Amino acid sequence: NVYLEQRLYKEKNNRIIVANSLLCKRHVEKYYRVPESRIRVIYHGVDHVLFNPHNAAAARSETRRAFGIEEHSPVILFVSNNWKRKGLSTLLHALGLNRSERPLFHLAVVGRGNPKTYAGLAEKLGLSKQVHFIGHTDDILRYFGIADLVVLPTLYDSFGNVCLEGMACGLPVITSSSSGASELIRNGENGYVLNNPTDHKELADLLRLCSDPGRLKIMGRIAREISLQYTPARNALETVEVCRQVVAEASKPNKHGARKYFKNRDTHA
Repeated sequence: NVYLEQRLYKEKNNRIIVANSLLCKRHVEKYYRVPESRIRVIYHGVDHVLFNPHNAAAARSETRRAFGIEEHSPVILFVSNNWKRKGLSTLLHALGLNRSERPLFHLAVVGRGNPKTYAGLAEKLGLSKQVHFIGHTDDILRYFGIADLVVLPTLYDSFGNVCLEGMACGLPVITSSSSGASELIRNGENGYVLNNPTDHKELADLLRLCSDPGRLKIMGRIAREISLQYTPARNALETVEVCRQVVAEASKPNKHGARKYFKNRDTHA
């Protein structure tokens, strides 16, 4: 709860706060009054051995056939276990605005959720044949493989792993500025950042910019290259460096000659 969070962020209860995005860092500064000097940003990493274009494409044709999606039809992938917070309604309304546009996007909705409400909305918007509610899966690569674009117009996400995983699979990404993963997006190069996560007209305009399959592939290659910077090894090394800094600070004697936290023995990083 909020009380416990406030206690955790008090200086006496921590030395350094690790945030997984600049967005998260700003929120810790603003809402918990933690000074910038006590916050480090360490982005998540992605396993490129698993998440890569080759693995993703292995079952592309087979999976598209299973859902009645033609090979040349562009597919948007939406992945979440909280469809409301991650902006599925905004995405459906954006597709509704573009339903007369060509090419016609299909939408694959992956994750836990009750499709009844959203299926009704899709039908109301004339999208019933375009929207595929897949549900929970233990094989997310299969659905990265059928996609040409990842879209996550989230109301809030401290990071958003699906965006980085999609990039690693060679997919451009559209996500909102309320997602930490937007910090990895270069507008027009590897995707787009939606300024207002509830503005389906703005999202519809961004989707129109992604209507050229050739351009999507170029953006996907750039997305893949950018993703290569973010690995589990880098995450681990940066985390270890923070730990070393904490231990070094804690081992310094104070003005009375006593060490701050390690009173009985020297501690070395």
